[in-house]
Amino acid sequence: MGIAMYDLMIEKKRENQFFLPPRLHYLTSEISQLLQNNGISGQFCILSSGTTSQNPKGYALSFEALFTSALAVHERLKLTHLDRWGLCLPPYHIAGLSIYVRSLLVDQKPAILHPWNPSTIAENITLQNVTVISLVPAQIYDLVALNVSCPPILKIVLVGGDFLGEELERRAIALGWPLVRTFGMTEVASGLATGGDLIHGLKLLPHHEVKTDNLKRIWVKSRSLYTCEFVKNHFWEIKMAKSVLDSEGFYPLSDRAEIFDTGIIPLGRLDGSFKSSGLLISLAELKNKLDHFMLDNGCWGKMDLFLTSNERKGKVLVFIYEQNLAPQIIAAVEELVSPVRFEIKLKVECLSKTELGKTIVNMDFF
Repeated sequence: MGIAMYDLMIEKKRENQFFLPPRLHYLTSEISQLLQNNGISGQFCILSSGTTSQNPKGYALSFEALFTSALAVHERLKLTHLDRWGLCLPPYHIAGLSIYVRSLLVDQKPAILHPWNPSTIAENITLQNVTVISLVPAQIYDLVALNVSCPPILKIVLVGGDFLGEELERRAIALGWPLVRTFGMTEVASGLATGGDLIHGLKLLPHHEVKTDNLKRIWVKSRSLYTCEFVKNHFWEIKMAKSVLDSEGFYPLSDRAEIFDTGIIPLGRLDGSFKSSGLLISLAELKNKLDHFMLDNGCWGKMDLFLTSNERKGKVLVFIYEQNLAPQIIAAVEELVSPVRFEIKLKVECLSKTELGKTIVNMDFF
């Protein structure tokens, strides 16, 4: 892919363009035929971050949607032609693909800093005159673990893609990394909100309107909404985004939030809360506690929490951890989340991760 993708953006070809992970390239012909059969062209097609070979799912995004999103981020960050983006993420994820479009606005090809190498990243940022990058929490952890200081030339580090604990954020900032929280998803061609904080709220990008329902689910009206979704269960299916809109033109996301005049505070996934002993528990709050604990005990990324469904109890909490962790560490985690109980404890040899550092769980266990 490389720099050629920048030139591809300028050409704006009418053929559909596909950005799939190497292990899933074989799906290209199937998706291409599906879109062709439905008269869909001129789209940038990308898989959702949780996609596996068992449940392929993705979105077709127009260049206009990608450009609208890029322009909003460009203006929010006040970037100029003196700035240069560095690509630290795979270009087959929206966080990587979007950087090629944003680079058009500063009229500079992005510096390729992927595959990720935390031990050389500071030097490469300086050598290639990079002023702005986008990272995920797993990469932030790598920098903190190696005690890497931020190079003076770097002005902005956008952080999104997964849960970022407050303690990890604090330690990265102490090393000089200028973190800017961002919250987004593939459905809106990257960012929904950029800048701000989790107290006053992240700042909604201007091309979006949002509202919430009684479940605090986010509904968005956006000029960067995807064109269609494609998913394969037993066979390929396609669903146009406009078919899901409500009467006011809002699209339902799978995330919850508090919305204020000052911004939006993400509350996690729609299925990210559960009841324990009559109390409504936030998975995000538990993950924040766990994140702090792992940092203090030298086991960051070796355990995780998630929810699954149980016919009798509804949503239940699952604790997954690597088998080489000491028993006293596991006992300390159980005490940490008390009075919440782990309904399922899953010991594995090594946690499987996506390229963006998200834990992959084999649902065949349940």
